Amino acid sequence: MKSRKQSVLYAQITEKSRIKQKARVSATYIKMTIPLQEAIVDEAMPATLTFYVDSRFTAAHVKAIKRMLAGTIFSWVEYFDELDGGNTPRFKNCMRKYAKFNLSPVWFEEKIANGGASLEVMMDGLTTALAANGFGKAAKAYIMYGTGNFNVKAVNASDPERNSLTVTVNPRFLEKTLTDGIRAGALWHAWMHRLGYRHPAGKYTNYAIGEACMCIMRHHQNKLSTEKDSKYTQYMD
Repeated sequence: MKSRKQSVLYAQITEKSRIKQKARVSATYIKMTIPLQEAIVDEAMPATLTFYVDSRFTAAHVKAIKRMLAGTIFSWVEYFDELDGGNTPRFKNCMRKYAKFNLSPVWFEEKIANGGASLEVMMDGLTTALAANGFGKAAKAYIMYGTGNFNVKAVNASDPERNSLTVTVNPRFLEKTLTDGIRAGALWHAWMHRLGYRHPAGKYTNYAIGEACMCIMRHHQNKLSTEKDSKYTQYMD
């Protein structure tokens, strides 16, 4: 038999769960379709991507979200453009130099030699996820509204062919004066969590999922001895 104190605590927990469930049910989403920039890849790709955006975002927020999506996808397009041109992509050079740990996603069984090879797997995974979104093979991708001490976050997942590119975005992050690279890197980080990449809590330096985002944020330039990684990692969640 529960004590009075236990009964009160149980009632409080139940009420909080009910409120959270009600909040999820009451949220409404608006379908948003964006063009998928053309990349030189081996597999067929869709012309568009589809996301379901929380209606609480303002028109200005939605515009910023579209710009962030375009900037993130541009890193994918640019990589394959440089590769097709016969050059080693700048992104790959950056990753080869700095990424050392957790080079593979949780679903990848083979050993990956270095950060450059890690990016090849990462790009193939993103290609698969984008195709799955555009062709409707993956679960619906939601851009959810959230507040608190974060910028862009996502729940860990591990199957690019089926898991969606769902993320939660803090509207305050969209309102800050930031470069397109910072926003793109932050979203890339969240998406990589969806694609199976991991890192210890609060640790980003030398981890593939952290260095990839910093490469994007620095436009693939080398790190500066006068600049701390926290300048960039503060935007990763």
